Formats: sequence, structure tokens, C-alpha cells
Amino acid sequence: MADKRVGHGIGRSLTGIKLRHERHAIPDIPIAGSRPYGAACASRFGARTLRDAVDFVCGCDSQPGPKPDDIHSLLTYGTGTIGAKQALLVALAIEQEYEGMELIVACCELRLPSSSSRQDSGLRRLNTLPMAVCWIRVQDRRLQIFERTGRPMHSVNPITECPVRPEQLSVQRIGLYRTFAADWCRALEADPLEFARLRAWQLRASPGTATYENLLGYGLSPSFAPSV
Repeated sequence: MADKRVGHGIGRSLTGIKLRHERHAIPDIPIAGSRPYGAACASRFGARTLRDAVDFVCGCDSQPGPKPDDIHSLLTYGTGTIGAKQALLVALAIEQEYEGMELIVACCELRLPSSSSRQDSGLRRLNTLPMAVCWIRVQDRRLQIFERTGRPMHSVNPITECPVRPEQLSVQRIGLYRTFAADWCRALEADPLEFARLRAWQLRASPGTATYENLLGYGLSPSFAPSV
């Protein structure tokens, strides 16, 4: 597992959130400094291999940055979502023409606390919420950056999963989440406004965590309600 902090003035955690990754499972392929992402990584934090990039992203701050899921924003500011960090690793692999890595967005359900633990009496009927979780597929294995105090979300059973281009992560993740949220409301016969209230409540309960990111707290307003 990697939480080594590297870089020259960037890539230093400001939030104190420790991130973990199965570093040994990432192929130790060289990064070509003559290609755009490789050159950026070499100049910013001296990366020579893909495993060097794992060390870098696990040391970066986990605040969303100006463009949360954007690879260039992560490289420029040294901060970004877990999704952006994984997208950078896959983008580097693709740039090196390594075909064994994919970025995956999976639609899952988050199990919520029992009704008795919720302070809002209007939020007691629904027991789960949709999530749009990112991970990396290496050959047939799922890998994911996750919080040291948490657990990887790739252990859950996804409802759907879809490979996405790293540069299109933000748009595609939001689109998949919108569709899944609408399907979820229809399947449970839940009112979209009830969904919106519950999601806003969960966002308030989980700022600065991967749960917040997977609920798309950065990509959609807290009051988002799907069209059913």
C-alpha cells in the first residue's frame, strides 16, 4: 500500500486524509517523457514509472480542486478527487500503449444508517442511496484508491459498470449517476424530492470523504432531483 508523499511543492496532503492503493498490483511500466502526460509527470514530480505516479497521487490533497475530476487540474494544483487520481493512472497507461488497464465507473447502492439514527424524521423510509464509484480494472482485477480509515468500494456488487475514457470521467460519471438515480427512484417508487432530501442529508454527514465524492457532491448540487 502506498501513502508516500512526493513532489516539489505539490502533492502534499492538506486534509490529512491518508490514501491507500495496492501499489504492487499496478504494472511497473516506464513513463515516456516525450508524451504529454508522461512529460507533465516527469517535470512535476520526477516520475519514471507508473508506480511513481501511484505514490504521487496517493500523496496529493483530496480536496476537489477547481475541476474535481479533471486530470490536468490534479497535475496543476496537486489536489483532486479520488476519481481524478485514478483517471491519471489510466491515462498514463493508455499513453504508453498499455492495454491492460481501464477506468471503470460503477453504479452501486450505499447502505444508510438505521432510521433511528437519523435526526430528520422525514428521512426514514429509504435505506439506500445511489452512488457512482470509480475504480481501475487491471486485467481481471479491480483496484481502487481509498481512504486509510475506510474500505475499498470495489468489494460491493455493482448494479452496472462501464469503462470510461479518463478525460471524460466527469461528464460520464455525472451522466451515469443521473440515469441510475432516476432508475432507482422508479424501482423503489420513491419520490425524486424525497431522494433529493435524503441525498442532501447524506452529503452533510460526509464532507471530505470518498462517500461525498461518490454521491457526486462536487458534480451536482445538493438539491439535485432526477427526472422520473
